[in-house]
Amino acid sequence: MFKNFLILKYVVSFSLPFIFLYSIYIQLNGDISPGGGFQGGIIFSTAVVGYDFIKNIKLTDSFLDAFIFLSISGFFIILTISTLPLILGANFMEYSVLAKNSHLGQHLGIFFFELGVGITVSSVISMLYFLIKSNK
Repeated sequence: MFKNFLILKYVVSFSLPFIFLYSIYIQLNGDISPGGGFQGGIIFSTAVVGYDFIKNIKLTDSFLDAFIFLSISGFFIILTISTLPLILGANFMEYSVLAKNSHLGQHLGIFFFELGVGITVSSVISMLYFLIKSNK
């Protein structure tokens, strides 16, 4: 598809590991700094698009099923971590009850919530890209 863009392919292939690492950094530090699940997921899906630019991935049904599975898994992570305080007798999304130390409970709750958002956003955006690319 992009056979004439050799320099661009080399630049993208060189920068992809750094983009993946940056998305993971944004994802993991989302509870203590600006950023988090949505931003990390978008940056991760940008790296997936860059990888597709280099390798020209074909969308198959099993590939699409993996994106759907990841989207649903991320949603259930969000749902579980949000309603777990209700089960433990606290308010909705009151993460301080998740651990004996309330500060640690808040960090754990926000971390897992952001993880679910990141998985959901990256899989949905990547799936949309591949669906638009394949005209399905």
